[in-house]
Amino acid sequence: MLHLGGTRLMLLYMTQGKVCARYSNDLGQTWQPRVMLRTESGELISSGGTMSVKRLAGGALMLLHRDTEPRTATDRVPTRFRVSRDEGLTWSDGCFVNPPWEIFAVHNGSALVLRSGRILLPGM
Repeated sequence: MLHLGGTRLMLLYMTQGKVCARYSNDLGQTWQPRVMLRTESGELISSGGTMSVKRLAGGALMLLHRDTEPRTATDRVPTRFRVSRDEGLTWSDGCFVNPPWEIFAVHNGSALVLRSGRILLPGM
């Protein structure tokens, strides 16, 4: 869950392999209907496992999640980094943050955004 400011919250979760969000405007007392997360080109965002969402130093949101498919038959499942500049309504296509041969898991809240803007990802 991420505090978006004021009384607004965003809750991310997965359903049937797709990443969803629910928003609250009253600190979680009530929640708006589920929204399926999409890229800027309209594609649904899939995840093969754990996710982490944080606010970046410049104000955008960062989403780290396990991709659903290995890039090649011999690769492990990669971790993808995405950015949203509209409070999570749409997300960039992103990029992979780990080499294909390396196991890398991101757990909820494990990514750290330093005051300098640098992002630290504790590996596993």
